[in-house]
Amino acid sequence: MEVVGKLVSLLGARDKVVMRSSRDAMSGLEYRAKALRALCSARWTPENVVAFCVLLGDIGLTHAEWDEVADIALRKLFKVGADEVPPIVYQLLQVTKPLTGSKLLGALINYYGKHLDAGALAEEERRQNASSQMDSADVIDSAESGSNGDSNTADLDAMKRSLGMVLYHVSQALNKGHPIQRDVMKLLRSAVQSPDLVLHTFVLFLALAMTGHKKFRQPVGDTVRSAVVKQVELDIRSQSDAWFRRAFPAHEVQRLIRNVIAMATSFGGWELIAQGVLDLAKGLLDTNPPGFKKTGTRTIYLHCGTIMN
Repeated sequence: MEVVGKLVSLLGARDKVVMRSSRDAMSGLEYRAKALRALCSARWTPENVVAFCVLLGDIGLTHAEWDEVADIALRKLFKVGADEVPPIVYQLLQVTKPLTGSKLLGALINYYGKHLDAGALAEEERRQNASSQMDSADVIDSAESGSNGDSNTADLDAMKRSLGMVLYHVSQALNKGHPIQRDVMKLLRSAVQSPDLVLHTFVLFLALAMTGHKKFRQPVGDTVRSAVVKQVELDIRSQSDAWFRRAFPAHEVQRLIRNVIAMATSFGGWELIAQGVLDLAKGLLDTNPPGFKKTGTRTIYLHCGTIMN
């Protein structure tokens, strides 16, 4: 397996390649394209997805080739367990280093958004609260289903650990100038007017981690603070405008911040986001936009309290 990618890359650079089975001759580029299609269409098991990504890195994909195989490679990301995702992401970061990180970023947002967005965590919290309030009859009735709940909790914990490790790999790649930084910055800049793009678990965690790099500290920190303030403004307006409430659903920013901090301290990643969390609290305390209502200021201070506690 280790030599396959290098062999495809080597033969792809030749003027002519003769297939032993058919004696047909083709150009090196044609052979490379054919081999790449064959490799991507193979039935790779979840256990071998890391090897598949290493193989792509050994081939050294062009932009056009990555565009062709990206969807295939990234679909495999959704078929593995949470613990298998970090090594796959590490290898895909190596594959895309000379290319672009936009599709990888989009896949990670979708993957972790599905499992770890604020709504999913809020639902988990509601289930825990409901469970703690059950009477003895409920406990007896639910005894058989308890093991399933434990399994769900274990899966969620594995997903949180996975996110922490993935963010470590992404943070290291950003520090080395990986092109994914352009895609992240583009996303964050658009969040100033559409804060919902930032205010879910993966993107907020990533943005806070980026502020640990001197290069990103101020622009990313300002963007996150602006997104929080904008969301507070939208939430206040939606309280008195039914149409606005439907068009711009409220985000539980305080819960989201609390969940991200708890996740980082319990499952890894706090060292990545500590500086960003502190900067966010300071930035919010200094925030007082013109015309900002007392309700908005009070909400901002509540967010600060969540961070500092």
